[in-house]
Amino acid sequence: MAQSQDDIKAAQEASAKAEKAFEEAEANKKAAALRRKELEADLEKKEAESEAARIAMEKAQQEQADAEASAKKAAEDAEAARKKSLADIAAKEKEQAEHEERIRKERAANIAKHEAAVKAQKDAFEKAKKAAHEAALAEEEDRKKREAAAIAQHKSEMAERRAKFESKFRNVWATGPTGVSRFQFTSDTKGAAEDTVGVLLSKTMVADVEISKYFAPRTLSIDGTTKYRNDGVVRVTGVTSDDRVAELIEEVALNDPNHTKAPAFDFIVMPLSGGSTEYLAWVK
Repeated sequence: MAQSQDDIKAAQEASAKAEKAFEEAEANKKAAALRRKELEADLEKKEAESEAARIAMEKAQQEQADAEASAKKAAEDAEAARKKSLADIAAKEKEQAEHEERIRKERAANIAKHEAAVKAQKDAFEKAKKAAHEAALAEEEDRKKREAAAIAQHKSEMAERRAKFESKFRNVWATGPTGVSRFQFTSDTKGAAEDTVGVLLSKTMVADVEISKYFAPRTLSIDGTTKYRNDGVVRVTGVTSDDRVAELIEEVALNDPNHTKAPAFDFIVMPLSGGSTEYLAWVK
């Protein structure tokens, strides 16, 4: 009985081994079949690649042949174009040489014509220059005579005017060693003072002018009557050359900057006894 059990067990083990061996054989069979399919697929791929390579080679060979034919034709066309270009260049060179020769002759003729015109123009210019110079000298001489006559007339008029003003306004100024005097007058308003000063400056009668407002009360005796002013006064002070005092007085009187208040005309001149040389020269 024990022997039978062992036999059964052995038989079962043998059966299991046989079954395992069969399964392994089937697996190997399937693997072999799969490998075969892969090899067949790889072979077909290589055959396809080989065919594609053959077609590509044939195409490349055809393209090379076409390129060689095209290059041959291009070389023939280039040679024909070169020959034509050489012929055109020769024709252009001939035409250019003829043109240059024609230009050279025209240029030589123009140069000769220009030189003749320049010479004629130079002669005319020298003649006109000489005439203009002589006319300018004559005009300058005439101008100097007229200027001298005008200066003499101005000095005469100034001397006459100064004499008249000295007789009329001698009390308002006297000349000093510096030839420069300080003046002072009042005005109704600052605007009137500025207008008067503007006229004096435009006629170069005055220099270093100052316009100030003073509120100090003033007591004035006018025609024997005492008058008081405490409304302030606009005072104009400055300097002028002694030679222009007469003109200055006349111009201030003409503009009448103080016509609404008393006194109507209060011009004062004070000779300067000294001062900076540069300043006195600037004032004059």
